[in-house]
Amino acid sequence: MLSEFSEAGTRLGEFERAKGKGASSPTAALASRNVSVDFARHGAATKAVNSIVAFWNANVQGMDQFARLHMANPKRSAIRGIAGLTLPSLILYSVNKDNEKYKDLPRWRRDLFWNIPTDGTSLNKYTPFIAIPKPFEWGMVYATVPERIAEFIDTKSKTAFNDLAKNFGELATPGVVPTAMIPVMEAWANRSMFT
Repeated sequence: MLSEFSEAGTRLGEFERAKGKGASSPTAALASRNVSVDFARHGAATKAVNSIVAFWNANVQGMDQFARLHMANPKRSAIRGIAGLTLPSLILYSVNKDNEKYKDLPRWRRDLFWNIPTDGTSLNKYTPFIAIPKPFEWGMVYATVPERIAEFIDTKSKTAFNDLAKNFGELATPGVVPTAMIPVMEAWANRSMFT
């Protein structure tokens, strides 16, 4: 409910902004749907696949919107990505880079989350970090890649870019395995498909 409420607020704000600039109601409504990923946008085949593979449509729509925004206005998209994701990510990387506990985190956790150190305080007694998920496509391009580059510059480690292409490929392509089959496959293989 909170997620829907915050998303509705963002969409209403965009609608009002477009109307304030003189847009017609249908044009403002379309702008409000495009302010974030429009999960209601899909075709008949997508709807069918999405009922079998969880989040299939969300993955397709996210990549589509990322590409459309960058094609329509590459300069503005890059400035927003750098200001909103790259700079904070590099600042957080500089805070964490010498922290051995950060280096011990699995690569997937460092790639998909911002890890804010708590040093075991009462904020988070189970782990020394608060994990905040990065936005999927934007986070990989504007947060994870710059962090990996900074890691390479810092350490000169040849492993700094390990699995980056694989992780980006997995993020950019929707799943094909029916969601109900994943636990069966994991139990049979005794292996987590996520990690």
